[in-house]
Parts: sequence; C-alpha cells; structure tokens
Amino acid sequence: MRNGFRLFKLNRMDRITHVASYEGNREVPLPDLSNKKVFPAKDRVKAVFDPSMKWHLVEEYGVDSFSEMDDGRLLFEHEYADDEGLLAWILSCRDKVTVIKPERIREKLCQITTEIARKYEGDRK
Repeated sequence: MRNGFRLFKLNRMDRITHVASYEGNREVPLPDLSNKKVFPAKDRVKAVFDPSMKWHLVEEYGVDSFSEMDDGRLLFEHEYADDEGLLAWILSCRDKVTVIKPERIREKLCQITTEIARKYEGDRK
C-alpha cells in the first residue's frame, strides 16, 4: 500500500492466505542490521564473576569480554541495550556474579531477589 519495505517475523504470522495477484520482484534495499543500529548501547555494566562462569562469558560475549583478576575472579565490562535484558541475563548467573555498576541495576536486582525470596519464604511456613 505504501510501497515501503517491512520486516516481519514468520513465527508471528497466522492465517496467511495466497492471493492471485502478484506484483513481481522488486529491488529490496538491505537494512542496517548491525548491533549498534539494532541494539544501541544504553549503558555500560561492570561486574565481577566467579571463575566458574568463564564459559558463560565466553559463550555470550567472547574471550575478550573480561579480564582475570589477581584472585582468579573475572572482571566483566560491556555495553548493553536494555535493562530488562541485562537483568534477565544477570539473574541467570545466580549467585556467581556481583554487579558493580550501574547502581540502578544493583538496586533492581536487590528488589527482584527480595520479592522472589518473600514469595518462596511464605511457602515454607
């Protein structure tokens, strides 16, 4: 209708129907799908990981995403695009990570884990 180009997720399409008319092939410009464009950095996280989480960091962010501290723990610093994605990832690391910065992420983690603890403490009584 607008002769513009759109990207659609196939898994969200439901009840697709075939139409008889066909406009033919058009030249489609390639979109800029770089990480900087699709996931622009919002902030930078600084965290210390238990050495047992080395594989987790390598798998997710690569071998150059952290430095080993004198005590063997891993210092991780990286940009991230959104708080919710970072929080979910940090929580997946359980007690093997301590966030240093930013403070708002530390506060949100404290809030989330306190709410989770309250939920399950009530079940134990």
